[in-house]
Amino acid sequence: MFEFTRFTSPKTATAWSGAGIGKPFGLTLSTFVHSIVTLIVSIIINITDANEPGNDYGEGTGWVVMIPGPAIVFLWSIIFMFVCKYSYFSPALALGTYLIFAMGVIAEGIVTALLYE
Repeated sequence: MFEFTRFTSPKTATAWSGAGIGKPFGLTLSTFVHSIVTLIVSIIINITDANEPGNDYGEGTGWVVMIPGPAIVFLWSIIFMFVCKYSYFSPALALGTYLIFAMGVIAEGIVTALLYE
């Protein structure tokens, strides 16, 4: 569908040759888009629901709980777009970081759902 091979360095393309040369940039780009959507939803929830008068938690609790995970994933994806283009983005590094990010964002979502039901 999209041709991401020009955004992939030769070292990265060699490492990902079994899965497809364009896969690392596509994965990083999808993570980037996902983090933007997650940040937008988190900001909307914090502006509307988390600041209601009936909230039992301290002011700013929603910002502290909900923003760090998506913000870290957003920054990571920007950095690794450049790593994918100009350096070496290992499949093992991708697998490890995606697993950590997935568990972190899921845990953050569970905590958010428990705090603001």
